[in-house]
Amino acid sequence: MKVIAVVGAKDAGKTTLIERLIPRLKKHGKVGCVKHAERLDFPAFVPSGDAAFRLKDTERMFSAGADVVLGVSEDFTMKICKQRRELDELVKEMEREGVDFLIVEGFKGSELPKILLDEEVSEKKNVDLCVRSGAISDDELDEIVKFILSLEDFKVRVK
Repeated sequence: MKVIAVVGAKDAGKTTLIERLIPRLKKHGKVGCVKHAERLDFPAFVPSGDAAFRLKDTERMFSAGADVVLGVSEDFTMKICKQRRELDELVKEMEREGVDFLIVEGFKGSELPKILLDEEVSEKKNVDLCVRSGAISDDELDEIVKFILSLEDFKVRVK
């Protein structure tokens, strides 16, 4: 499994870059994502065809105090847990899911290979690729995909 973290300042375009990378990487295999956030907002909306539906009952069960809630529909399964899980554990979970490419948003202090979105493209410490934030051309996106494809498979450290 190839793993890459997309890091950068708030509103640098990390999620937009990830949205554009996903369909390109899906041509090469199964893609998973992990989002690091200060706070995760509810309600949760899940796409369903052209619409989205709110997982009202799932949210209510979680809000009532359940430690783990699994929402299951015809098309989706969603897991919500109260405990914070470590990145290594999340990477292992994605590996068990058979993911070929894992894109992590955030976790800038991790040991993962990193793409940094920054206003200035320059050599940065602890970064594997630096990309100017803002509009990224299709050619630049193709180069980023080539970079990800060239990565060695990530090995999770066993603690």
